[in-house]
Amino acid sequence: MCRATTHIFFGLPIRTWSLVPAADAWPELVKTLPFFDLITLRILNGTFQATKRGGGSSVVERVPIEVWDVVKHKLVDVELQEANDRIMRDLEVNDWSCWGSGLRKPGKSLAGSALPPFWTDICSEADPCDMCSEPLFYWLMDLRDDEHSKLRALLRHFSMFLVSARPLTCDDSDAVDLYSAMHIALLPSDGNLTPICVDCGGDMDPDQQTVQELDPASMLTIARDGRRRFSRLIRLLHLEPLSIKTLPDTERLAGEGDDYIPRKRVFTDVAINEIQPKWTVHSICKMLW
Repeated sequence: MCRATTHIFFGLPIRTWSLVPAADAWPELVKTLPFFDLITLRILNGTFQATKRGGGSSVVERVPIEVWDVVKHKLVDVELQEANDRIMRDLEVNDWSCWGSGLRKPGKSLAGSALPPFWTDICSEADPCDMCSEPLFYWLMDLRDDEHSKLRALLRHFSMFLVSARPLTCDDSDAVDLYSAMHIALLPSDGNLTPICVDCGGDMDPDQQTVQELDPASMLTIARDGRRRFSRLIRLLHLEPLSIKTLPDTERLAGEGDDYIPRKRVFTDVAINEIQPKWTVHSICKMLW
């Protein structure tokens, strides 16, 4: 039996390879980032104080906000790299990849580390070879429950959610795609998610149908201030936003209506100040048995 699930949401796509390490690093970052926010707030309010061990005001009081921002940015970089290293160890890349075989890309070495600097840099080829791409791909396509839990925890902190646990690929017919994306979206104010689901009836039962009415007022409420909220998350965790354009289907000749024509898409990197979250319909069909 097959099940089709449709989400109607206000959001945008993010590169999977930037979102997953960010979610993995979030449990550590959520402990320390409020410290920098508090310092910034107190500097702006003129109430920031720092005392030397022997008494008296510390030179730390004169450190400008811009320097604190640099330190905060570097902290996120360090945590993201550590999250990437954990992913590399989890994948055991040194056991099967070009990286582990010593065929590293020029300029991609990490001093004092046997791990690649990022999980897409494991192969010596311009396009990842089958040996390197397949384990990464299947890891991406079948993220473990704890990784889903980390993604949900991260996004819920920002009143967002992951539209689908299955990454979106550039080509439906391509079984290996390291450059996939995942859509993130704003949660409704009540936190209630109600995707539209219908099942194929199979040989015995009729196929299901459903009708969903849209509330324009609720849609305006959800999307309010959305661009600023997405920008804040993307800047904070160094995420990589995208725009996705679906290519037109190949033309069909008469009598070929049952031919399978895979859907293809073009992924384009987008600068943070140019992101355009929008209302989107996302549908996925899964074989249940």
